[in-house]
Amino acid sequence: MIIAHTCILQIQNYLENNTAEDICDNSSKIIQFIDVPGHQKYLKTTIFGLMGHSPHFAMLVMSANTGIGM
Repeated sequence: MIIAHTCILQIQNYLENNTAEDICDNSSKIIQFIDVPGHQKYLKTTIFGLMGHSPHFAMLVMSANTGIGM
């Protein structure tokens, strides 16, 4: 999912635009939400896939009661 805004803070999303390219062309700031597999078995692949998008920032969210077993 991509959410963005213009210089005058008008929200750009799929309601106003047909494609991700349209959103990016009409925006000055872009936020992209990426949902990746959460199983420990796929942790390396998950991080590799996330970094493939070259994000400036990333937030990793995990279950507080299960966490990551090493």
